[in-house]
Amino acid sequence: MLKIIYKYLINQLFFLIHGKITIGKVQLNKIKVHGKEFKFGNNNYNVYRIKKARIFTNNVENFSIIKNNYLVPEGSFQQINGKLVNYKKNITLKIGTPGLIRKFNGTTLNLAQAAIGHNNYCHWLVDILPKIMLFSQVMDLKKIDFFYFSKLTKFQIQTLNILRIKSKKFIDSKSLKYFFFENLFFTSHPNYFKGTISQAHSQMPKWIIVFLRKKFLKLSK
Repeated sequence: MLKIIYKYLINQLFFLIHGKITIGKVQLNKIKVHGKEFKFGNNNYNVYRIKKARIFTNNVENFSIIKNNYLVPEGSFQQINGKLVNYKKNITLKIGTPGLIRKFNGTTLNLAQAAIGHNNYCHWLVDILPKIMLFSQVMDLKKIDFFYFSKLTKFQIQTLNILRIKSKKFIDSKSLKYFFFENLFFTSHPNYFKGTISQAHSQMPKWIIVFLRKKFLKLSK
């Protein structure tokens, strides 16, 4: 009971500090990723840019991009009980953003997605790394100052080194889950648009497999 009361009071405090998160219209700069291979069913892939935005994650089921206290549906992610749900069920609409915020200037590419990709090798390969591929179709990765991740393990850092992404550019939400970004990029999800993640992986787009083989298979020996 004490833990519940404490959590409630903390949430109320940060409601006063950061304000309530609601649903509203947010202006995004959308760049379509061209090429017939970058089409998955009825879904086209896009790279989005937004200025002066915030990211909040509970590192479990919810990930939120927020602009002027409005939730950004295109960049937010909510997988409840193993199933992708509508952005209207995002946890920040209920509890706000209870946490201390840290600011990053420069340009950041978001590669986080709640708990997906934390320690699971498959999720890291087919859900997170392909976002780098999508982004690289419209902009040079060298122009990115920071890469934002939920968490990073040894094998994940190894793969990023192979892709020549320097560790000094990593932002890891393991110690802090609330950030303000001056210039933020994010992409469509590579394969997960509805249902469960298992259903999505059973219909893996061919370009993801080609990308992984091209980048990593030659190093297997």
